[in-house]
Amino acid sequence: MAEDDHLQEAHESVHLTTEVTQKLLGSLDGRLPLLMKLQAATAALRKTADEVANPTNPLNEDTYSLAVTRLNEDTKPVAEALAWITAWGQPGIHEPVVRAALQRLANIDDQHSGHSVWLRLRRWPAAVCLAAVGTSAVDAQREDLLGRMLSWVIVRGLNKEESAAIGLSPGQAIDPGVARSSLGRGRAHTPVDDLIGEQLTKWLVPDLIDSEAQLDDAFDRYQFLAGLVHLDESTTRGRNAWAPTGSFSWRREYRWALPDKVATELERWGDGWPLLAAGLFGSDVVRAKKALDHYRQMIEQGR
Repeated sequence: MAEDDHLQEAHESVHLTTEVTQKLLGSLDGRLPLLMKLQAATAALRKTADEVANPTNPLNEDTYSLAVTRLNEDTKPVAEALAWITAWGQPGIHEPVVRAALQRLANIDDQHSGHSVWLRLRRWPAAVCLAAVGTSAVDAQREDLLGRMLSWVIVRGLNKEESAAIGLSPGQAIDPGVARSSLGRGRAHTPVDDLIGEQLTKWLVPDLIDSEAQLDDAFDRYQFLAGLVHLDESTTRGRNAWAPTGSFSWRREYRWALPDKVATELERWGDGWPLLAAGLFGSDVVRAKKALDHYRQMIEQGR
């Protein structure tokens, strides 16, 4: 089939699918139709959020569980597409597509009255999609892109703005206590993070990431790096020096090599370390090392 035929087929396809994403990534003229597909899919997500996470909806276990299920269904094609674009797209051409989609999703919680549980849930698609991008970026060794998404995507709330590292951390979308009581997560230590990891495993393994173990490694490193940025930003803003610890906090029960590995990378690469090169930590190696030491202590104390 000729390239024009592929593009026409992609334009006419009702749904954003992995196959359509792959075709458009491989086309010289694919950026605009891919952006249009993502805009349509994110619009569908907003419509779903308006319906199932409306702040005036009655709140009980059944309505909440159904809302999360519906949001996951509509988030799936967007998260898959963004993960594929992150791994295989051309930075100067496709990275703005990823950023634009995350920015739109990060700000669908534009209602500021009603039940706070519903208001927070409206951030769920963005939190899941950021995790898909971050996990894919780590696996594809594109952590500079991850750094830019964590800092450049802005989450706007009532009278405040936050970076994605803080505003789209999993607990900002679903309270862990609510996840335990309403989503069947029982006594899970990190129920919301675990739920995101499970969704990414279903959606990305094995088509994009080869195995569940490989995805766990990438997801854990993404969460570690995002937590590190969260801690640094909280500290520099004069807030409580705290950051969430993700699924790695229980999955890596014994001594985990990643903190030492990141410390070695900082020593070896200096300000060329991908997250520093992206402008995080003020591009300051000493500041990044300080955040790393503090975060390592938090993780160890939490075990």
